[in-house]
Amino acid sequence: MIRGFYTAASGLLVNLRRQEAVANNLSNLNTTGYKEDAAADSSFEKVLATRVGNAPLPVPLSLQTRLGAIGTGAYQDDRRPVLKQGTLTRTGEALDLAIVGPGFFATREASGQTVYTRDGHFTTNDAGEIITSEGRVVLDANGLSITVGDANPRILRNGEVVVGEDVVGQIALYDMPADELVRADGSAFTTVGTPVLATAGSEPRLEQGQLEQSSVELAAETSRLMQASRQFEANQRLMRELAQNLEKAVTEIGRVG
Repeated sequence: MIRGFYTAASGLLVNLRRQEAVANNLSNLNTTGYKEDAAADSSFEKVLATRVGNAPLPVPLSLQTRLGAIGTGAYQDDRRPVLKQGTLTRTGEALDLAIVGPGFFATREASGQTVYTRDGHFTTNDAGEIITSEGRVVLDANGLSITVGDANPRILRNGEVVVGEDVVGQIALYDMPADELVRADGSAFTTVGTPVLATAGSEPRLEQGQLEQSSVELAAETSRLMQASRQFEANQRLMRELAQNLEKAVTEIGRVG
């Protein structure tokens, strides 16, 4: 019975974390370039259950009968972004870029840390460098900024930035697996691995004057939220039942008549 408390409590924690993931997805429903989080659950190691009794023989012998395995609860094994393509929306702005296919823009914070994002809503700073809406500098393959001044550049599908007739830089795109990404905020990530630079002329490609919308699907997330809520309530009911049974065991079964 006590094991049942631990099993139910682990179920409460798993579904609470599921609700947190869904709530974060829903709060970023309109965040440009956002990739939804998905949780993967695992079960704790199972325990072998046996029954100890007497063999049906004239002379009683100790006997153990295997009953099977008993689960001891679950936990959230992993939570990672789902890197599926979002819908493209045309804006017509020269510095709005959408990535088609895998990959991330590399940007640099004021602290020097490199942050990767699919949010291509760019602008320029006072020095004419291309920056994100949060103020991070957009980088080329050498980790340098790209300066366009106050011009409206043409940005080719391979990332080349053209001002007039001159190529002033090339926006770098990096690819990395989902399990190496660490969410920084919104659609931005850092990584624990080594990003791979996408080769020019191949996928992924850039589309100028467009933005990639969030990959979150409202209907699917609402369904996940309802499912997690129902499972959370089921574990709450189980804990109440176990508590009532323990109370009876103490107050009634243990009473001396």
